[in-house]
Amino acid sequence: MKKYIGMGIGAIIVVIVLFIAYKPANAEKKLDDLYTNLEKYEVSAEMELASGEDFKNYQLTVGYQMVDGIEYFKVIMYDKSINQQQEILRNTDGVFVITPNLNQVFKFEGDWPNNSTKPYLLQNITQLLQQEYTMQKKEQTYIINSVASYSSVPSLVRQEIVLDKSMKPLSLVGYTEDDRVVLKIGFQKVDMNPVFDEHYFRTPDKNMSASVSTELEYSLPWYPMQTFDAKLSHENVMVVNDSKQHVLEFTGDKNFTIVQKEMTRNENLEVQSVSGTFVNELNLIGYYRENCLTVMSEQMEISVYSNELGMDEMLQVVQSLQVAVMNYSK
Repeated sequence: MKKYIGMGIGAIIVVIVLFIAYKPANAEKKLDDLYTNLEKYEVSAEMELASGEDFKNYQLTVGYQMVDGIEYFKVIMYDKSINQQQEILRNTDGVFVITPNLNQVFKFEGDWPNNSTKPYLLQNITQLLQQEYTMQKKEQTYIINSVASYSSVPSLVRQEIVLDKSMKPLSLVGYTEDDRVVLKIGFQKVDMNPVFDEHYFRTPDKNMSASVSTELEYSLPWYPMQTFDAKLSHENVMVVNDSKQHVLEFTGDKNFTIVQKEMTRNENLEVQSVSGTFVNELNLIGYYRENCLTVMSEQMEISVYSNELGMDEMLQVVQSLQVAVMNYSK
């Protein structure tokens, strides 16, 4: 009798061991099946990005669809802190930055968003599957840890993604080397089989209505906290084509100049083709051309000129802009 009881217990132990051993593999296969051949999805999410000691808050809506091998993307980003909205659209005509409140569309060439990592796109998980990562099950969720790299947040080196039991993302958190949180995304809705309106991925061709004011809450200029040890040496205001531009010159081992101007709404829809490398890093949208980075928003345009700073360093300067007071170097 004891012999049979022992055999029964042994069989149970074997079953448990096999279950534990194969469950991660089954989970990874389920993950791979869902994200390897994405055809369409719609995501709503809230993103928080560290800015000094505080966090900036953004509401995101993402639409994706592949038709006959052609990828269509649409990202709507709303900055809650300054009541500002921008859209990025990719279709068969190109890549477009759409600012409804300015009645303005900028057209770019390029392979956005496939030329850089975007944590709010589900393709981020597809890319993750091609590198080393760890995955563990916790109650009804799966937790993935992997390395991460975003040029506008160079301190971010690791990310943790929590998936539900169907492998849809619930949250993403980005950490520094000392485990400080610098990025948080909460996925509010993930629809893997959405139905998009036939006009959803089309480029606007009619005047767009303004939903919020484009007036700046704080007057220009804004000053960078990241200057790479350069000092503010000169500041002035000039008028170019009836537009007031604020110029800040910084001198040091790495000299650079910042030009800021307030944006105004166009009476008629304006579509402008822009040459240069399209730049979209988390909360920044702009382009890089001939040692100059230009970032655009519904409220202002910021350009950083430098022969010493690289594009990633220019991004850090723009990311650090705040309403503050700086003294001239003596």
